[in-house]
Amino acid sequence: MTREELHSVEQEIEREIEEIGQSMDRWREFHADEREDPEDFVREYHASHGWLRRMNDRLLELQVALRRIREGGYGVCEECGEDIAVQRLRAAPAARYCIACARAAEGV
Repeated sequence: MTREELHSVEQEIEREIEEIGQSMDRWREFHADEREDPEDFVREYHASHGWLRRMNDRLLELQVALRRIREGGYGVCEECGEDIAVQRLRAAPAARYCIACARAAEGV
């Protein structure tokens, strides 16, 4: 991966982290004055809990990828040690495994 490609992926990760943060801020603002009715609160909590969990998981994945970029280990498969294809990293910036190792882990 060239320095320019790495910088481009880093910017994309930073952009996505910012977008997730903004989405979560909007969610918090919306729910800051939760309805007085406990049933409404419980219903809303269950409806949004899955989304919040997915956003937190994605945020963590992206932060790990950003750390790997800055520490120099980004783009290397954690299983086999080979380079992960640039196309894969562009499509899935938080990818930790090359296609072959990811498929093997999934049994595909």
